[in-house]
Amino acid sequence: MREVISKQDLQARKTMSLIMGLLIMLFTGILYMWSIFLPHVAEEFGWAPGDVGMTSSIMVAAFVLGNILSGLVQKKIPTRIIICTGCIMFAAGMFLTSLLNGGAPWMIYLTYGVLSGIGCGIAYNSVISVLQKWYMARNGLVTGLAVGSFGAATVILTPVVNILLEGSGVSTTFMVLSFAFLIVGCGALVFINQPPVEYYLHGSSEANNGANMKQYTPAEMVKTPMFYLIILSTIVSTAPYIVIIPYIKTIAADRGISTGLAMATVMVTGVASASGRLICPAISDKFSRSGIMIGCAIVTSVACVLMIFAKRGMYLAAVFLIAFTYGGGSGIQPVMSTELFGARNSGANLGIILIGLAFSSITFGKIASAVGSASPEGFNIVFVICAAVSLISVAAMTMLRKICRGLGKKI
Repeated sequence: MREVISKQDLQARKTMSLIMGLLIMLFTGILYMWSIFLPHVAEEFGWAPGDVGMTSSIMVAAFVLGNILSGLVQKKIPTRIIICTGCIMFAAGMFLTSLLNGGAPWMIYLTYGVLSGIGCGIAYNSVISVLQKWYMARNGLVTGLAVGSFGAATVILTPVVNILLEGSGVSTTFMVLSFAFLIVGCGALVFINQPPVEYYLHGSSEANNGANMKQYTPAEMVKTPMFYLIILSTIVSTAPYIVIIPYIKTIAADRGISTGLAMATVMVTGVASASGRLICPAISDKFSRSGIMIGCAIVTSVACVLMIFAKRGMYLAAVFLIAFTYGGGSGIQPVMSTELFGARNSGANLGIILIGLAFSSITFGKIASAVGSASPEGFNIVFVICAAVSLISVAAMTMLRKICRGLGKKI
């Protein structure tokens, strides 16, 4: 017998799902703070930084795998159970990392990188899927809030994590974070509800000008040219951030930039990425999604060119723009996926699209490692390549717009 839900109850569930979903996203964003943990982990566990240099890339790949797994089971398993599983895996990875206390460096690849990475991806994908279904008419805004909260962890939680690391050490910090997230995550998910199917399908129809929107399965999605254009855009648009951001302090030192300004630049990346994740999807509700993506790609390309000779304030601005546009693309991508391929299988479809992020992270992560000790001239070649690669996204989004117009879609 189908449950009858009043409008007031629906609104309450909708609001609570949003608040608690954002809270979970904030805490799972801790996973992207590896640059904060790295020097402390290397010192306390007796490892060279290079011994665990691939942790971030492995984490991103595992994060994408978690997204895929979450999407594949969302139609078969209640959302709360999926989110709970992700939260437990995330916390378990952090807890097991606290027990390492040295040993073989590859073990942190399994605990922090793989286990926490998969758990993070599962929670991330499920929360976005739920919130998008509640807010189909404001898809860009709610997705921006979700991924913005995820990216804001670097800004909001870094002071707390630094205090723990300096006062209590690495092992205690990971243990405290694991229990804190388990309590907050599992407590918050109690208030997250999946909307009725009729609710989000009606919202999807209204958001697409009343069209009877096709709900693509993953198998149907990968047969469309739209899928390949989006995944291509994902690969090339994330490359500059992946290659450049890990080495902004090294580049700053080569340019004679003060230590204080170099540290400020690192902090700015977190603010910029979180801002891009929030602002770009929100304004794409008013304008074209693909148009905002094209704008982000052009700005990224210009910023990469500026990096060739930028110093002081211009250097800070160039880094800000690269991080901002990376965050903007990350925020718009889930919205485009849902609007092109439907809300019913949005989790699974987004997970597959994020394979592009995993490919980009591993491929360009190796490039970043290769140029990590390069001279300023070596980095300049990388900036030129990144500037050119970014423009591939412009071509991909332009082609996508043309295809969508032929199908009667606005994107």
